[in-house]
Amino acid sequence: MIAIQIQDERGQVLETFEDPRAVYDILPPAGDREGCCLRFIDPYGDTTFNQAQVTELLSEINSRLEGVAPEAQVRVLKLVRFIEQAVNQVHLYLKFVGD
Repeated sequence: MIAIQIQDERGQVLETFEDPRAVYDILPPAGDREGCCLRFIDPYGDTTFNQAQVTELLSEINSRLEGVAPEAQVRVLKLVRFIEQAVNQVHLYLKFVGD
């Protein structure tokens, strides 16, 4: 299961997303080369996005939202709201912590 965290520049966890299943709802299939952020989320390792990348990540998630099952859209929209907390915040990072 992937944990999603907003961290400061020292790696201290400031917020944690409570429903990491949302990530699996929008992850592209293995080997998919489209997009520049989602394809790099490693379910078994850690992936960190900086401020410049967080905005692009949100764009990619929103573009995939139409293809998500209705019951999963609720989870993904909560994920979007969580990520939006990190946008334009100095020295904050979004970290996906894999198993």
